[in-house]
Amino acid sequence: MPNRRLLLLSNSTTQGEPYLQFALPHIKDFLGASIKRVLFAGVRWTFDEYAATVRERITEFIIANPEMRVVGLPEGTVLRVKGTKISLVGQKPARVFQRDGLAVDYTNQDSLDFLLH
Repeated sequence: MPNRRLLLLSNSTTQGEPYLQFALPHIKDFLGASIKRVLFAGVRWTFDEYAATVRERITEFIIANPEMRVVGLPEGTVLRVKGTKISLVGQKPARVFQRDGLAVDYTNQDSLDFLLH
């Protein structure tokens, strides 16, 4: 199996915290000391615009790719992949969407390794 590495951040800020405050330790740990610059592209929508768009896109994606899953990350969480292991970092659960409208919540205590298979 290839040496996979992936870090997904749910957002750039958590309510009441400075920009990237929750994410910086995870970014630094993931990238290592040799990386000095990171490109970050942000998108801003109203909550209603965001929620409607997310629902539509998840439904479209699952219909077109019934064998795949979509992971919804709440504010202040990180999905980290190292090799064959996936861990959820943060206190809020992630929601995994799959075919037939099934959506299951997973906490940072649950294994998400199945997402790689």
